[in-house]
Amino acid sequence: MSDSDNMLMDQEALTVRQPKARHWVWFGLAVATVGFVAVLSTSFKPRHSTFAMHISHGHSLMRAFTGRVLAAQADNPGFTSSSHFLINEAGAEAPSAMSINSKLVKVEHPDKVAFVTVKAKEGKEAALQTALEELLNETLKLMGEMKGEDMADLVRQHVSVNKSEGHVAIKVLDPTPLDVDDMEKDFESAPDFNLNLSFGSGLKELMENKEAHFPVALKSLGVDGSLAMSEAILKDSEEHLPPHMGAQLDLTRLIMAESLSLELLYRPDGDFSKLPTVGDLTALMANTLSEFPREFLDKLAGLDQFIDGVTSVKVGGLPGKLQLEVEFNNFHIAPMLREVIDNIPEPKPIMW
Repeated sequence: MSDSDNMLMDQEALTVRQPKARHWVWFGLAVATVGFVAVLSTSFKPRHSTFAMHISHGHSLMRAFTGRVLAAQADNPGFTSSSHFLINEAGAEAPSAMSINSKLVKVEHPDKVAFVTVKAKEGKEAALQTALEELLNETLKLMGEMKGEDMADLVRQHVSVNKSEGHVAIKVLDPTPLDVDDMEKDFESAPDFNLNLSFGSGLKELMENKEAHFPVALKSLGVDGSLAMSEAILKDSEEHLPPHMGAQLDLTRLIMAESLSLELLYRPDGDFSKLPTVGDLTALMANTLSEFPREFLDKLAGLDQFIDGVTSVKVGGLPGKLQLEVEFNNFHIAPMLREVIDNIPEPKPIMW
């Protein structure tokens, strides 16, 4: 094989197929902006694919999910699913220390806006607003360096931080409003989507038990969910997934309904010494965060002075007058982030 053939193969290997353009860019923009750490931790290292491509691919699935009849219909029952999972100490009560509950709901006057609302410590609303704005600016600086100024400018124009009594909200406007009037007929009945996570320990408790092995420190975990969708969503999703996953969906289309229930009860006196501790997991997080600039980490850790927990996420303007609502109870992530950031190991000197 000639050198020119090898060069051609290398170029083809590096070529990334651009996904189809979708109108749900703003939804990914909302997720990307308010999920500061998640976005940066998944994109800090250079990659061949671009940030916009990741968003577009995710929106293809979101468009498919919301752009078809999700609720089971009499003439086309599609696919329905319900699931229950529990891991708990034998004889203990159900987990209730912390929870995350999400659902799709219909609203009469939907706004094409996404909100992430956090509770401020008493009298700290203004200070929390300033801290979040500084963190946003630092995030945009990094985004501009890694993904280009165009993406950073788009985020800057459509994201704001606003305070109210006791709370501060990160607001993300829709930069490309979507006309969904032609989709209303697909949503005569509201779709069914619910997902509830419950934990036996809160994040603060976990940080206070860093030497405990993770299952014991967490105590328990419960997952309950339900979903109903038509066969059309499976067909659309298949078009936007890798071949091996598309093949799995093709088999799923043969199933009309499923119901799963699994409960694992562990012994109170069990030996969990071979499993990681909470400290092991936070050390892993610290190692990941150590790749970020110190300026960004200082802004992130500083939120602990003003924030009393994340309370809710809302994404409106979905087709069919739908709104995604996620409610957080006792979700205090700032103290955990400070604990992790404060214990990031110092970089080792380069040995020549």
